[in-house]
Amino acid sequence: MSTALLTATETTISQQQALDLAQATLLSMHLRYDEAAGLQARLARKHASAPLVWTVSYQTEPNPFGFEQETNYIEVDGLTGEVLAILTPRGDLLKRLPQLPTAL
Repeated sequence: MSTALLTATETTISQQQALDLAQATLLSMHLRYDEAAGLQARLARKHASAPLVWTVSYQTEPNPFGFEQETNYIEVDGLTGEVLAILTPRGDLLKRLPQLPTAL
């Protein structure tokens, strides 16, 4: 089944809403990302009985110290718009934030 078909039949959150929610989450946490690379969203489920999740990926912004940019991920529930996780190589940032923006 294609992503477009999954979106139309099984989610209430559109790809654009997931991208907007991810961007609002980054702004609320004062996290900067590489705007030239932008945000990309992909709809998937981890296994057959799992809910659909939008995974929004973004690159950290370039830094003056020459460290390599990282790709991080924000997981958004496809039905409720709840931010499930903000995944980085150092762990889930969601556990450090008491309140996130809600679905748009």
